[in-house]
Amino acid sequence: MTIFGNTADELFENTLSALQQYPTEDDVMAYEMINANLVLLDPTRNTMCECSRKMPIRYAIGELLWYNSKSRYCKTIEPFSKFWNKVSDDGITINSNYGYCIHDKFDFDQWEMAKQLLQEKNSRRVVIHIKEARNLIHNPTKDVNCTIALQFILRNGKLDLITTMRSNDIWLGLPYDVFNFTCMQIQMAMELNVQIGTYYHNAGSLHMYKRDINKI
Repeated sequence: MTIFGNTADELFENTLSALQQYPTEDDVMAYEMINANLVLLDPTRNTMCECSRKMPIRYAIGELLWYNSKSRYCKTIEPFSKFWNKVSDDGITINSNYGYCIHDKFDFDQWEMAKQLLQEKNSRRVVIHIKEARNLIHNPTKDVNCTIALQFILRNGKLDLITTMRSNDIWLGLPYDVFNFTCMQIQMAMELNVQIGTYYHNAGSLHMYKRDINKI
């Protein structure tokens, strides 16, 4: 299913309505949509503050700055949220800082690579990998990236971004993922001196947990 929104607020409400058409028999999840495709037409209007979510901007800014810092330490994001301590394997470091994944994790700067490739005409190779291949049976971890990859596409002077997620929680994950990745889209467009295009957000599993129903 493809869901559109001119703003992040509108996209959240439309997504919430669509998701409730897919109830589950799962003990933890209340609703789940498989292969959800979300389209934000104006990525500059990327905060969910006037809808039923009302995301805390303090945390959104803190998380964005944390990503920009490329820090892998839980203590650097802890003043804004202690959530990351729960998914850390050692209680000290975290694999899910997207800035670290983009700039340092794979031994080269994927952002700089992407920027150079985007300067080539009609490049279809501009993919930034977030999640690495890992044998989760023999090498288990609590810290599996929810995001698989980011693909930038520059056409007719406008920069689009396609985010591919393996899993997305509509309450905790979606608002901040949309905010952070559209900020990256805007930054890349600014660095390339091109217009901002459309933001596409694709989730293999978009879901709502039963614990969050009353909040919503």
